[in-house]
Amino acid sequence: MTTILLKYDDEYSRISIKDIIYVESDSHRLKIYVKDRIYYDNRTLINMLEELLEHGFVRIHRSYIINLEYLTKIKGDNIELNHSVWIKVGRYYKEDFIRVYKEALLIW
Repeated sequence: MTTILLKYDDEYSRISIKDIIYVESDSHRLKIYVKDRIYYDNRTLINMLEELLEHGFVRIHRSYIINLEYLTKIKGDNIELNHSVWIKVGRYYKEDFIRVYKEALLIW
């Protein structure tokens, strides 16, 4: 099981990377969404993406990184994660998202 160490202020948490549904950048902190909880981290979205890229994550918006494992639907410029969360794909990130998604489909 591959894990990631999160640090927010003076609190540390270790979570499994496969449990992360998506990451949101919000007011100079990251919100890491897992099935039943939100964790926080101090690093930048770019730094987080560097750590998650090889684990099936892709940036879809200037504020969001998603785990392709939880992608349940694509409708126009919006994607659904975990059958409940809708996020708009930013036009700047759309082409890269589609390329990474198609590559992932070939692997699955």
